[in-house]
Amino acid sequence: MNKGSKIRLLTAGLCVGAAAAAFTPSTASGAGAVVARGGLVELNASGVHGQVTIIDQDGQLRVDLDAHNLEANGHLEHLHGFGDGTQAHCPDASLAGPDGILSFADGLPAYGPPVITFGHDEIAGSTLAYSRTFDQTMAGQPVSTLGAIHQYVVVVHGMTLPDGTYDETLPVACAVLTTR
Repeated sequence: MNKGSKIRLLTAGLCVGAAAAAFTPSTASGAGAVVARGGLVELNASGVHGQVTIIDQDGQLRVDLDAHNLEANGHLEHLHGFGDGTQAHCPDASLAGPDGILSFADGLPAYGPPVITFGHDEIAGSTLAYSRTFDQTMAGQPVSTLGAIHQYVVVVHGMTLPDGTYDETLPVACAVLTTR
């Protein structure tokens, strides 16, 4: 093996090792962290999709959200759940009202009330991506009072209704969180 091949092989090995380390929760988030992930699935035929990762560590939640195919407008993003150990889940179409639209209120039996508002974002394009850290719930309680993070879901809101009005609260995507 010549010197150039050895350097390329060493470089490739370092890149693979760095990539593996980047995806190891204990490396990415520190010891004692709980990492929850979920894929955003569309609601209300929105076409919205993406990923969310929440790292629960040292009394803080770090939220990494990456959502695509959103309308260029205002969007709310929340952590929803019941806070009593009941597993929140993403609503299905059977919860929609007589008009076939799943409203914020229609989804409450499935996902529960909002517990933390992650953002109220105006976007010009179709992608919303951020990393934000929270230490309190909407009620002013420490995030450590939430219990197991995997009992919650993340809901993204905001879409134009068939009548042409924009509803900032309409659920457009939901992610069930898992800690596997």
